[in-house]
Amino acid sequence: MIKCLYALSVCLFTVSTWCSIAAAEGQDMGRLIDIAGSQRMLSQRMLRDYALIGMGTTYQDPAADRAAVVQRFDEQLKLLKSSFINDEVLAAFVSVETLWEPLQKQVMAKPDKQQAAALRDGLEQLLKASNNAVQLLQKASGKKKAEIVNIAGRQRMLSQRMAALYMLYFWGVENVDFYSQFQHVVDEFRTAQNVLFRAEQNTAEIRKKLSAAAKSFRWFEKAANSRSRRLTPEVIMRNSDIILKRMNEITGLYAAAEKKEQVGK
Repeated sequence: MIKCLYALSVCLFTVSTWCSIAAAEGQDMGRLIDIAGSQRMLSQRMLRDYALIGMGTTYQDPAADRAAVVQRFDEQLKLLKSSFINDEVLAAFVSVETLWEPLQKQVMAKPDKQQAAALRDGLEQLLKASNNAVQLLQKASGKKKAEIVNIAGRQRMLSQRMAALYMLYFWGVENVDFYSQFQHVVDEFRTAQNVLFRAEQNTAEIRKKLSAAAKSFRWFEKAANSRSRRLTPEVIMRNSDIILKRMNEITGLYAAAEKKEQVGK
């Protein structure tokens, strides 16, 4: 039941088990970068769900989503560790695992506003370690074009990072200027989207999906800048999830193109 709710709320970003196993066995580097990149996004979605539960929000059942996200992160980490590329990449995933083990319990604990900033700091370290693993995978691929998979995959993370920071601000977590950090991430997302719009790998389908993501991003910004606080969390959630869905589709298309090129050579 939880998995079904998760599949709906996360808007089709899930990678099927058989595809993941095929990626590991076939050393499909684009796909491995895609999966490893999604770990960055999951770290931020956990934080978003934690804040939503703490605020008492029931829209889209963030409690069920949190449980499924934690399970997904754990399963994918095990898969990535088993996908041996080289010692450096393996060491990076071991570092992620070391950070993840204590954080998993904190994420699943009853949300406490006083502990939210500390949890965010811990997840920030997890994000950095996960990002390092992605960069090492990209380096191991030996292909510059794999960089576009990384950039697009990182946009999935930024969609959830924007949502998480805004929810912490909206919840009223003190001592940290989360709104200022939120604005910085919004600018970061916009800059990266401009890079993607200019990518030589773009097809008509990718350009169409990038335009759809841009439309949702504009609604996201409008809600975040609104003076009304009545429906803002729901609007932020809905549009960040649409952005996530589109960016996941785009990342998959870039990864598929990378695989096709790899096989062709």
